[in-house]
Amino acid sequence: MPNHLSNSKPARDYSLDIIRGIVVLIMIIAHAIDFYHDGSSTFLHYLVISINTITFTIFLFLSGAIAYLVYLKNHYSEKTLFHHIGRRLGLLLGSYYVLVCISLFDKIISASLYDQLRLILDVLLFRNVPSYTEFLIPFLLFSLLIIPLRKTMTKLAENIPLAITVSLGIYALGMLLYHISLPSYLIPWKALLVGHDSIYRFPIFQYFPIYIFGLQWGRYLVNTSNVKEKGITSQILLWLTAGILIISVAVYLLMNTPISHIFLRWPPSVPFLLTGLLAIFILFRNVYSSKEYRHHPFIRDTLLLLGQNALALYWAHIFLLKLYKMAGGITVSSPILVAVMLIVLILTSLALATFVPFNFGFHLTFVRESSGRPFFSYNQSYLPPIYQIAEDISHKPKFHFRFAYVAVGIALFFAMISFFTATQNKIFAEPKRSTRWWNMEYSYKQPITIKNNQSVTMIKSGTPVLLSINHRQLVQDQKSLISGNDIRILFFDGHSFHDIPRQIVNNWNSDNSLVSFQLSNNIGANKTSLQYFLYYGNLLADSPLTNTIVSSTNSLAELILSGEETRPYFAKSNRQWFLKSDYIAKTEPLILTLESKQSSRNTSLLVKYEVVGTGLNGTLSPSQTEENIWEAQIDVSSLSPGSYRARCIIEDARGETELSQSIGFNVSYPLYVTWSWDWEGYDVSQSYLNDMEQLSLKHHSIKMTHFFSPRIYTAPNISPERRQYLTDWVKNRRDNFGEQIALHLHMFPDFVSDSGVIVKDSPRWGFYQDGYDILTTAYSYDEILKMINRAKQYFELNGLGVPTAYRTGGWYANEETLRAIQDAGIKVDSSGRTTYAFGARKQPGFWDLKPTDRPYYPSVSNQNSSYPSPNLSLLEIPNNGADSYSFSAQDMIQRFKMNYNGSPLSQKQQITYLTHPHWFNSAEQKRVDELFTYVDQFYYDLDNGPVIYATTEQVYQAFTLPESAQ
Repeated sequence: MPNHLSNSKPARDYSLDIIRGIVVLIMIIAHAIDFYHDGSSTFLHYLVISINTITFTIFLFLSGAIAYLVYLKNHYSEKTLFHHIGRRLGLLLGSYYVLVCISLFDKIISASLYDQLRLILDVLLFRNVPSYTEFLIPFLLFSLLIIPLRKTMTKLAENIPLAITVSLGIYALGMLLYHISLPSYLIPWKALLVGHDSIYRFPIFQYFPIYIFGLQWGRYLVNTSNVKEKGITSQILLWLTAGILIISVAVYLLMNTPISHIFLRWPPSVPFLLTGLLAIFILFRNVYSSKEYRHHPFIRDTLLLLGQNALALYWAHIFLLKLYKMAGGITVSSPILVAVMLIVLILTSLALATFVPFNFGFHLTFVRESSGRPFFSYNQSYLPPIYQIAEDISHKPKFHFRFAYVAVGIALFFAMISFFTATQNKIFAEPKRSTRWWNMEYSYKQPITIKNNQSVTMIKSGTPVLLSINHRQLVQDQKSLISGNDIRILFFDGHSFHDIPRQIVNNWNSDNSLVSFQLSNNIGANKTSLQYFLYYGNLLADSPLTNTIVSSTNSLAELILSGEETRPYFAKSNRQWFLKSDYIAKTEPLILTLESKQSSRNTSLLVKYEVVGTGLNGTLSPSQTEENIWEAQIDVSSLSPGSYRARCIIEDARGETELSQSIGFNVSYPLYVTWSWDWEGYDVSQSYLNDMEQLSLKHHSIKMTHFFSPRIYTAPNISPERRQYLTDWVKNRRDNFGEQIALHLHMFPDFVSDSGVIVKDSPRWGFYQDGYDILTTAYSYDEILKMINRAKQYFELNGLGVPTAYRTGGWYANEETLRAIQDAGIKVDSSGRTTYAFGARKQPGFWDLKPTDRPYYPSVSNQNSSYPSPNLSLLEIPNNGADSYSFSAQDMIQRFKMNYNGSPLSQKQQITYLTHPHWFNSAEQKRVDELFTYVDQFYYDLDNGPVIYATTEQVYQAFTLPESAQ
């Protein structure tokens, strides 16, 4: 066997090939992890970061060294130099454009002609640079610079002080220009030269020092042949670089620079570049100390094979990875599977590299040494090192097993895609996006895409993130509960769903409801997770899992909702709440609709429904107006109060069945909410009257019950005009807004004497001068009867109608008072309340009711109960919601919660609130507004609950009329 490396030939330095082989290998490893791994492994994540920190710097350093050996050491004529560099640029530019076209293929073919031309132009002008192709652009530009700057680069290679000075100046200039703002059209080119925020490019200015140091190293290799000396020099430079790196990091820390910015990659910081240089000299030290692996022929030959075909392998593996992604290749969580896929990628890339025009003559090359056998079978021709230009190779060896190898490699590649895509739901692999439905009780889901926009840092499992939801729109569309209880965040691990604890950070029913939850997996730098889902649309949702509200979240995690999805057979109902025996809103049937997502109606389908667990079932009929729609009306009035689920059963001609999701609905008795006003007998500010009207309008035109006092007609300080205005105001509210005018009396001496009753001066609850605070119970049955009859005369004279409801002043009423009210022809009293002592004198009242007491007929001997009999015919409707003058909004809301806990009511209930128009200032308005804002959440007309806004008369009708009459 002839030895082409005999002593007759000068010893060659193959360190450049070997180191480039090492870097090519680790580059392929990093890219494979990016494409194949889902980012869940912390080890693989930091392995990629480490490789990315050093790879480009090493390649550029080697490129500078080779440029000196090929172009600067040899004194080519300008024509020859232009010819050599032109061929190199052609190879680089051709490989770049092919990869770009593959990366943008889907965008190009789907765009309009104008957009296609614009996209192609952006590609040609380097404005649009897809990821994983930006690597080639600096080599294009640096190669191009050799032609005009040949003499300058030669001087830089030969003069160390000049090289250091120029390097520092160019880097500083690049960082200065990086912070300059330019028109948006120029930004892509600025990014190529000096970098730009959020655009990932390898800027020429900041990386120019590395290229200059590479030129210096190439000159050193020409002038030094002793391997031991090279090893010592590498060792010295290693320690020198390490020292400078430590000093630079210390300076950054003294400047309070965050760690993430100390080793910033885009654009590269000084420590980042020094880390790459440190890796270079570590590799050279290792290569020279091992005598270029002469005693390890397998390793040496493999690295030479990779290093001498770096461009071909770069192009081939990026090409295959882009194809893998376009073919729908999945990401996996197992590092073992990533390793298997990596091996297949390397073998397939080698196969592809045997016939791409980037490896110096359509063949793989490597250098044989006398110390061992070649890794593959080649002919015996002598092969030059990589830095000898391609056209100088006189012998072009043939790879004997190329075609078989290519066939096997390509087959392995596509087999790998098929295998891992087919097993995406198996134990080792995770799907790109689950199509399974988590829970058939939920009507809607939206996939959540979570992007890690950080270029280096992994977002670890357990990191809190924020999801913004337009919950108000979902509530308005009847897709979600106003309470947000049905909102769920799900994580799919490839096998099953996990309900993640979540918490509302601001408010539900908002255009921007912020939901916090913690990630269940790691998301690598520049990675995307497709394993999270938002589910909603379950009226009967159980209490959700909640977490603690976090004070800070990862702001670089971008969460995107991908669009609403439903089941193939989607059921919906006209309402969520149905009332039993309602006097006002009346009961309604449940209209159940089923929609098929198929393009045309399948007439052979039989669609049935059932209300689960009730025996209530039937058949849906095809819609007469719309295709793929089936409808049924279901009478739910026979159902007892409670929560139910209805679902559709779809049966085809073969007898196979499929279920729709289930639809939750509630059957409940109503909760009547009354807003009553006690007109004390004083004048009322016009602004307060206006505020009353506006607040009623704001809260669904809630009807007010006006417990009106005819004392205004006897008050000496109210003019006739003002009396008439107040009278007309309440009459207008009655006639045009359906409100009620009831009766309210305080024992003012002027009204008492006008009724023909002798005025009494005590007992009192306060110290008023006008008699406003005299207790009603100070007067006898006959005296109260006279006053009520006199009040009814004033009502009749002023067109106020006959009052049917009454409330005593200060709620002071006893059994005798109530009997007088009854015998005066009044049907309803609303004086009852909880135990109290009122006024400055802390005068105790006669009532002892609970906030949850319902309307009742008082016992003649016990006004707080209907027992024992006999009973009055006067219905007591308690003022159980408290008054807005003395109680806070939270107190009144708590009274509401005591009467309604969110579940369907098993019996009719009412709650009455009290306000005074005379003292309805801004503070009280705010309290009332807060109260009804809360109550509005359960308003029946909006299908949010059983709340009916009613007058006292309507409550009376609801509680006294038989259900058949309602």
